[in-house]
Amino acid sequence: VNNAGIFPTTGPMQSASDDFVARMLEVNVRAVFSAAREAANRMPNGGSIVNMASIAALGGGAGISAYSASKAAVVSMTRAHAIELGPQGIRVNAIAPGVIDTPGVQAQLEPLRASGIDIDKRIAANPLGTAGQPDHIARGVIFLVSDLAAFITGQVLVIDGGATA
Repeated sequence: VNNAGIFPTTGPMQSASDDFVARMLEVNVRAVFSAAREAANRMPNGGSIVNMASIAALGGGAGISAYSASKAAVVSMTRAHAIELGPQGIRVNAIAPGVIDTPGVQAQLEPLRASGIDIDKRIAANPLGTAGQPDHIARGVIFLVSDLAAFITGQVLVIDGGATA
Protein backbone atom coordinates (compact mmCIF):
# COMPACT_ATOMS: atom_id res chain seq x y z
CA VAL A 1 0.00 0.00 0.00
CA ASN A 2 1.56 3.24 -1.17
CA ASN A 3 0.17 5.65 1.38
CA ALA A 4 2.87 8.30 1.49
CA GLY A 5 1.78 11.75 0.47
CA ILE A 6 1.66 15.39 1.41
CA PHE A 7 -1.29 17.73 1.24
CA PRO A 8 -0.19 21.28 1.81
CA THR A 9 -2.69 23.83 0.59
CA THR A 10 -1.12 26.16 -1.92
CA GLY A 11 -3.61 28.98 -2.12
CA PRO A 12 -3.89 30.55 -5.56
CA MET A 13 -1.81 28.68 -8.13
CA GLN A 14 -0.07 31.91 -9.09
CA SER A 15 1.61 31.93 -5.68
CA ALA A 16 2.84 28.31 -5.76
CA SER A 17 6.61 28.27 -6.17
CA ASP A 18 8.42 25.83 -8.44
CA ASP A 19 10.11 24.37 -5.36
CA PHE A 20 6.72 23.75 -3.75
CA VAL A 21 5.39 22.01 -6.86
CA ALA A 22 8.58 19.95 -7.21
CA ARG A 23 8.29 18.78 -3.58
CA MET A 24 4.63 17.85 -4.10
CA LEU A 25 5.48 15.80 -7.19
CA GLU A 26 8.52 14.23 -5.51
CA VAL A 27 6.50 12.89 -2.59
CA ASN A 28 3.13 12.21 -4.22
CA VAL A 29 4.28 10.87 -7.59
CA ARG A 30 7.93 9.84 -7.72
CA ALA A 31 7.86 8.13 -4.32
CA VAL A 32 4.71 6.19 -5.25
CA PHE A 33 6.31 5.12 -8.53
CA SER A 34 9.49 3.96 -6.75
CA ALA A 35 7.57 2.10 -4.05
CA ALA A 36 5.40 0.34 -6.65
CA ARG A 37 8.49 -0.63 -8.65
CA GLU A 38 10.19 -2.07 -5.56
CA ALA A 39 7.03 -3.92 -4.50
CA ALA A 40 6.61 -5.42 -7.98
CA ASN A 41 10.23 -6.59 -7.92
CA ARG A 42 9.44 -8.51 -4.73
CA MET A 43 6.29 -10.21 -6.09
CA PRO A 44 7.56 -13.00 -8.36
CA ASN A 45 4.37 -15.01 -7.78
CA GLY A 46 1.89 -12.17 -8.16
CA GLY A 47 0.35 -9.88 -5.62
CA SER A 48 -1.51 -6.64 -5.15
CA ILE A 49 -0.44 -3.01 -5.01
CA VAL A 50 -2.76 -0.27 -3.78
CA ASN A 51 -1.91 3.37 -4.40
CA MET A 52 -3.50 6.18 -2.44
CA ALA A 53 -4.99 8.79 -4.76
CA SER A 54 -7.68 11.33 -3.83
CA ILE A 55 -11.01 12.61 -5.06
CA ALA A 56 -9.00 15.74 -5.88
CA ALA A 57 -7.60 13.71 -8.80
CA LEU A 58 -11.11 13.38 -10.18
CA GLY A 59 -12.23 16.97 -9.90
CA GLY A 60 -9.51 19.29 -8.67
CA GLY A 61 -10.25 22.34 -6.61
CA ALA A 62 -9.21 25.89 -5.93
CA GLY A 63 -6.06 26.21 -3.87
CA ILE A 64 -4.98 22.61 -4.38
CA SER A 65 -3.93 22.47 -8.03
CA ALA A 66 -0.48 20.95 -7.40
CA TYR A 67 -2.01 18.34 -5.10
CA SER A 68 -4.79 17.57 -7.60
CA ALA A 69 -2.26 17.16 -10.40
CA SER A 70 -0.08 14.87 -8.29
CA LYS A 71 -2.99 12.62 -7.38
CA ALA A 72 -4.22 12.56 -10.99
CA ALA A 73 -0.75 11.27 -11.87
CA VAL A 74 -1.20 8.50 -9.28
CA VAL A 75 -4.49 7.47 -10.94
CA SER A 76 -2.86 7.34 -14.37
CA MET A 77 0.18 5.51 -13.02
CA THR A 78 -2.11 2.98 -11.33
CA ARG A 79 -3.80 2.17 -14.63
CA ALA A 80 -0.51 1.96 -16.53
CA HIS A 81 1.06 -0.29 -13.91
CA ALA A 82 -2.02 -2.55 -13.91
CA ILE A 83 -1.57 -3.12 -17.64
CA GLU A 84 2.17 -3.63 -17.36
CA LEU A 85 2.18 -5.86 -14.29
CA GLY A 86 -0.99 -7.87 -14.97
CA PRO A 87 0.84 -10.54 -16.97
CA GLN A 88 2.98 -11.16 -13.85
CA GLY A 89 -0.15 -11.72 -11.77
CA ILE A 90 0.18 -8.38 -10.00
CA ARG A 91 -2.98 -6.35 -9.58
CA VAL A 92 -2.65 -2.57 -9.17
CA ASN A 93 -5.51 -0.43 -7.93
CA ALA A 94 -5.97 2.89 -6.20
CA ILE A 95 -8.22 4.34 -3.55
CA ALA A 96 -9.50 7.89 -3.87
CA PRO A 97 -10.52 9.04 -0.41
CA GLY A 98 -12.75 12.01 0.18
CA VAL A 99 -12.46 14.06 3.35
CA ILE A 100 -11.19 11.68 6.03
CA ASP A 101 -10.92 12.83 9.64
CA THR A 102 -7.18 12.51 10.22
CA PRO A 103 -4.65 14.76 11.97
CA GLY A 104 -3.33 15.80 8.55
CA VAL A 105 -6.75 16.90 7.37
CA GLN A 106 -7.42 18.65 10.69
CA ALA A 107 -4.18 20.61 10.23
CA GLN A 108 -5.35 21.73 6.78
CA LEU A 109 -8.84 22.95 7.73
CA GLU A 110 -7.90 26.57 8.34
CA PRO A 111 -5.61 26.87 5.29
CA LEU A 112 -8.37 25.32 3.17
CA ARG A 113 -10.89 27.82 4.48
CA ALA A 114 -8.41 30.66 3.93
CA SER A 115 -7.96 29.57 0.31
CA GLY A 116 -11.70 29.74 -0.30
CA ILE A 117 -12.64 26.10 0.15
CA ASP A 118 -15.66 25.71 2.41
CA ILE A 119 -14.68 22.31 3.72
CA ASP A 120 -17.51 22.19 6.27
CA LYS A 121 -20.04 22.78 3.49
CA ARG A 122 -18.42 20.08 1.35
CA ILE A 123 -18.56 17.58 4.20
CA ALA A 124 -22.18 18.45 5.03
CA ALA A 125 -23.16 18.21 1.35
CA ASN A 126 -22.01 14.65 0.81
CA PRO A 127 -24.91 12.19 0.99
CA LEU A 128 -23.73 10.71 4.30
CA GLY A 129 -23.20 14.19 5.76
CA THR A 130 -20.01 13.41 7.63
CA ALA A 131 -16.27 13.06 7.15
CA GLY A 132 -14.92 9.56 6.75
CA GLN A 133 -12.77 7.75 9.27
CA PRO A 134 -9.41 6.08 8.62
CA ASP A 135 -11.08 2.70 9.15
CA HIS A 136 -13.26 3.32 6.08
CA ILE A 137 -10.12 3.54 3.95
CA ALA A 138 -8.52 0.54 5.66
CA ARG A 139 -11.54 -1.59 4.78
CA GLY A 140 -11.19 -0.59 1.12
CA VAL A 141 -7.52 -1.56 1.19
CA ILE A 142 -8.33 -4.91 2.80
CA PHE A 143 -10.88 -5.59 0.06
CA LEU A 144 -8.53 -4.65 -2.78
CA VAL A 145 -5.65 -6.82 -1.54
CA SER A 146 -7.93 -9.78 -0.78
CA ASP A 147 -9.02 -12.62 -3.03
CA LEU A 148 -12.45 -10.97 -3.13
CA ALA A 149 -10.89 -8.53 -5.60
CA ALA A 150 -9.04 -11.19 -7.61
CA PHE A 151 -10.44 -9.91 -10.94
CA ILE A 152 -10.07 -6.21 -10.20
CA THR A 153 -7.08 -4.28 -11.50
CA GLY A 154 -6.47 -0.80 -12.88
CA GLN A 155 -9.42 0.61 -10.96
CA VAL A 156 -9.95 3.51 -8.57
CA LEU A 157 -12.15 2.79 -5.56
CA VAL A 158 -13.71 6.07 -4.47
CA ILE A 159 -14.42 6.18 -0.73
CA ASP A 160 -15.95 9.58 -0.12
CA GLY A 161 -19.38 9.23 1.47
CA GLY A 162 -20.91 9.94 -1.92
CA ALA A 163 -19.28 13.37 -2.34
CA THR A 164 -18.49 12.70 -6.00
CA ALA A 165 -21.83 11.03 -6.76
